[in-house]
Parts: sequence; C-alpha cells; structure tokens
Amino acid sequence: MSKKQEIINAIYKQSVPFHSSAIMSLSGASSALISNTINTLLAEGKVSSRKDGKKNIYTLIDNSSNIQTSITQEPVCSIAEKFEYIREVVRMVINGDNPSALITGRPGVGKTYLVLDELKRAGLEKDEDFLFVSGHSSAFGLYKLLHDNRDCFIVLDDCDNCFKDLKSINLLKAALDSYDIRRVSWISDRTNNNEDIDPYFDFEGRIIFISNLYASRIDEAVRSRSFCINLCMSNTEVTEHMHNILEAIEPTVSMDIKLEVLNYIDTISDCFETYGLRTLIQSIRIRQGCTSSDWQKMIKIVSCSAR
Repeated sequence: MSKKQEIINAIYKQSVPFHSSAIMSLSGASSALISNTINTLLAEGKVSSRKDGKKNIYTLIDNSSNIQTSITQEPVCSIAEKFEYIREVVRMVINGDNPSALITGRPGVGKTYLVLDELKRAGLEKDEDFLFVSGHSSAFGLYKLLHDNRDCFIVLDDCDNCFKDLKSINLLKAALDSYDIRRVSWISDRTNNNEDIDPYFDFEGRIIFISNLYASRIDEAVRSRSFCINLCMSNTEVTEHMHNILEAIEPTVSMDIKLEVLNYIDTISDCFETYGLRTLIQSIRIRQGCTSSDWQKMIKIVSCSAR
C-alpha cells in the first residue's frame, strides 16, 4: 500500500473534523507528505476546501460509503508571507547562499512574475546578468545548456521534462550538489568526438527552477539540493492573494471595478479550469469591454467554456 493511500485511509478512520497531526499519528507520514497528498486530491477534484479564519478546512468524501470527512489545517504562514518568502529565497540564491531554488505548485498565481521582479529589483537584467529558459529541453540539451553557461545564473521556467527524465535528473543532481566542486559529466561518443563539448566540466552557476508540478512529483534528490517552496493554494487562498496585489493588476482600471470583478469570480471560482491571475485579468478586460449589461454571463461563457 502506498503512503498516499495510508494517509487517505487514516483520514477515513476519523468521524469528526480533526487536525493533520492526527493523520501523522495514524499513518506515520510526515506533515509535508500529508500536505502534498491533500493538495494532490484537491487538484484532482476529490477534495473541496473552505477557509475558517486562518485555518483551511478540507472535505473528503468516500464514494464507496458516501461518508464525508473534514480535515483542518492551520497554515504556517499567511499567503502574503509565503510570497514574501519566495522573494527571500530568490534573494538568497542571488547572494550565493545556495546554488539553487525550486518554486513549485499551482499555475497562474504569478510565480514567474515574482521571480523576475525580484531579479529586477536586485539590478539583474535578463540576457545580461541571467539566462531565462522556458520550454522543452532534452537531456543532452540540458547538458549543453549547463556546459555553455557553467558560471551563469539560469532561470528554468516550465521545463518540467527535466524532472521526468532520469538522465536530466542525474545532471541536475551533479550540478546542484553541495560539494565545493560540482562536476557534471556526459561520457559518450557524442562528447568524446565533439571538440566544442567537453565530456565533463565543473558547474559554478546558480539555477532557479519554476514549475507547475507539485513538489512531491519532483525527484527527492533534486529537491533536497535546492531551497524549495511548494506553492499549494486553494481557490480561497488564490482570491486572498489577488486581493493583496489587486492594485498592481490592470493599473489603469479603477479599484471599484476590479473589486467588483474579483468578488464575482470568487463566487464562481470552481467553474474555472484554472483559477488564477489570468482569470482575473481576462475577467477585468471583459468587464471593461463588454457592450452588453450582462458582463457576468460573458465571463462565464468566455472563461469557463473549457469545463
């Protein structure tokens, strides 16, 4: 039986709302694994969530018995604090306190914007002081990227295949190791017969990873070598985050209109395939540009049609 299933079984043994510490006792799982399991179930639509003050209340339904169970978790910090910790982690990588950081979790909440904004605040310019890479990379492509930029600052955004390919994982493990010398190797005819690519090199650079994968789906050895923040958020927390940064979103639009739109999409947040900043921005633009009076219906038609 998987540890995830043990956690779920521990949840079903309860008949009243309880704290995650009870799941730890029954399943023997760590609090991080419990949190990742709950967030995976949340992403799969098997768990619903609501907020009670600072506490997150998750509800799980056993389809076989139709028993409803509630799980109460009190977050370590607020959403605003969590985003500030991401900025702090980026600053620590900039300062060389650790060779890498891993920012993972829910898409569409501004992870990439936040990282790039913090780099900009530090006076670093893209393509001059750091290399920004987004999209697919093969294992050898990753080796060449690290090889050619061995002393550079690299931001890898949405390169999730790097975490799924064993060769790529081994390259990252070598590049991010805690030793003073981080030697990365690719021993094959492809490097032995190529004058432009060495079969091994010492990587002295720094890397920030940004991924929509949950941390539990990324190799543990890669996670352990990085400062890792897993940004798991319920729809309620996403709304809270959007309230926190609403002034900076679509700055030419009045706050009254933005609040009106945010309050509306919050009531239908479960209708969106992906609920996040893009949802809010598109909805504000619909509210501004819709010539009919029923802008709420237009938002549902345009933004919720994928569901």
